[in-house]
Formats: sequence, structure tokens, C-alpha cells
Amino acid sequence: MKHRLQKKIAALTIALLSSVGVITAQQTFTGYAMTDSEAEGFGKGVYSFQLGDTITGIERVKEIPMENLSGGQLVGDTYYYLEYLQNYNGYQVLGLYAYDMESKTSRQIADYGAVQQGPIAGNFSYGYQNGVMYGLNFFNGGDAITIIDLEKGTLSEQAKISFDYINEAAQASTEGTDHLHSMCATYDGDFYGLSYWGSLYKVNPVTGQCSYIGTLDYNPGQAFMYAGDCMFYDNNTDRLFLRFTTYNFDTCEWLHKLVTIDTKTAKVTQFADLPAMNGLNAISIPFTVAEASAPAKVQNMQVARGDSGALTVSLSWDNPTAVEAPWKTLTMCWCSATASLSTLLSIPLLEVTIHGPTTVSPSADITSISWCVVTT
Repeated sequence: MKHRLQKKIAALTIALLSSVGVITAQQTFTGYAMTDSEAEGFGKGVYSFQLGDTITGIERVKEIPMENLSGGQLVGDTYYYLEYLQNYNGYQVLGLYAYDMESKTSRQIADYGAVQQGPIAGNFSYGYQNGVMYGLNFFNGGDAITIIDLEKGTLSEQAKISFDYINEAAQASTEGTDHLHSMCATYDGDFYGLSYWGSLYKVNPVTGQCSYIGTLDYNPGQAFMYAGDCMFYDNNTDRLFLRFTTYNFDTCEWLHKLVTIDTKTAKVTQFADLPAMNGLNAISIPFTVAEASAPAKVQNMQVARGDSGALTVSLSWDNPTAVEAPWKTLTMCWCSATASLSTLLSIPLLEVTIHGPTTVSPSADITSISWCVVTT
């Protein structure tokens, strides 16, 4: 069922919009991460931070003794993570653990017996649609998809990874091939993978087939080679992030970057510099799944100019078939206020037209509307 909200704003109001555009602040969400780093300012354990227009407020919320962190992800109130020990001969795989965010206690799910070069998994990527935790078969990427049983702790290979295309850098390499370096999943079940040589893929976690999207246009180290790089997805804002470490040989310095990646073009946008933050891993952003009766996200916005500079903005979104007033989660991108529909209708220079089910009346409360009227 389609609903439309149209707003007509007078020419005087539009003057500033026409000259400088609309700038809206990104809503801030709390995220979590784990680290095995003991670098200055760090300590092993669970961290929280705020993610909005940038990343702020990074602080440790719980110390957790561990050796090395292979991978992890927060699912609901439980942080699942796998521990290993790096040594002269390679690594020993230690165990799978679950940290309860409410009770702040950890329990061991499986003891892997410190087996040298034993089965291991990293880049935990939870399939919200089927309840399966996937990962890659090494702590620094992999050439196969692994399933991590969150109850028994068993690690089993799901499929070998295959590519429909590898970029020129991978083709020119000594091996002449590529492997996935990092992976993550969305709530809707889309899996994205980043290769060693910097290509972004859509990943089928069941078959291992990787469908090429594009090659990142920002790859300062020429390859993503350092352990602990973390790709994660913010379902609140539909943004794909990559936190990575690289080395600038021209300036002889380490760079710790947080960037966003366009999931359609692989274009990279700088997001934040993270001094000494190469230890943050298993990054997870909690989100709330919309109730069945809630309006979906706004899908289309169209702007049309009228006479004398008047502007009409039309937003449309799809609702489930059953919609009842009051609407609780209608969100738009124009200002910040909490108001009822009757209040909106009374604002000068603003004409609001609602087309929807008969259960929505002018007195129905819209308790989380965001919109803006810009004045000169």
C-alpha cells in the first residue's frame, strides 16, 4: 500500500535550499567492538562507541582476558568470539566463547585443545534470516566459507570460494588469483566480501560464489594484507564500513582508517582516521527490526519546482497491508521535531497532503517525524 506526503514550501523558504542544499545530521547509534590489543590506550575486552557522522566515545566497557581474537559478532545480547594463540610455528586454536552483555560474564562453548594449525574461523557473519553463523576459514581471510555452530562450537566447511572475476592486480600477482580478506552480512541476508587485492563482491554463503561488484577506488596499501581488518554493516543507516590498517611506505607510518563502501559501485568514502585503532575487531552495530505494522523506510523522494520558485517534495514508502493509527515510526528527512499531524497542518508556508488508509486521521500522532523548514 503506497502512501504519499507532499510538502509545498514558499519561494522565500527555498532560497537557502537552492543555494547551499540541505544538510541533515546523521542519527547516532551505539556500536560495539572487541580487541585483543594492548597498544597504548587500549586493553583487551569489549568496547562501545557512537557512530553517526563520525565515530566518537570509544571506551572499554568490559575487560576480557584473551590471547588473540580470530573473529566475533554480537547477536542479540550475546557476543560470540573465537580465541587463538599466534606462535613461532603459526597458531594454536583455543576456544569458542559467548559473552553475555547483560550479565557481563563469559562462558566457553567449545575447547579446541590448542591444536597447532587446527581448524579456525574469522570474519564472523551472522545470517539473520536462517540463524547460521558463517565465517572465513582463517583469521586473516580465507578461501572457503565456514559454519560456526554456536551451540556445540563445531567448525565445518560450507563451500570453497569462487570468483566470477578477479581484478588486474590479482591477475598480475604471483598466485594469479585472489581470496576473501573480510566479510559481513546484512539483516536482509546480503553478504559482502572484500578480497585481498581490493575487490568488493556479493557473496553466496551457501555456494561460495562471489559476484564482482567493483574494485575499491581507495586502496593505499595496494592490498588488504594485515590481520584484524574488519568489514561491518550498519543496518540502521544501510552503510557498509571497512576498518583497516595499512602502512605508508612514503611517510613510514601506520594508517588506521574507517571508510564507507558503496555496495553498488565499490566507491570508497573517507569516514574517519583512527590513530592506534587497528585493534578494534568484531565490530557490531545493534539495530531494531521494524514491527510488521510499522511504515517501511522512505523509498523515493522527488523534488519538483513550481511557479515563482515554489518547491514540491514528494516522499513515498511502502507500508504493510495492515496499518493502524497512530503511526509511530514515520521518518522523513527535513527537520527535527515531534508533532502530531494537526500540528504539521498548522505550520505557515507548509501545505501537507496525506493519502492513506481511513484509519489515519488529522489527530493521529506521528511521534518520531523528522523534517525541516529552512528560513533565510
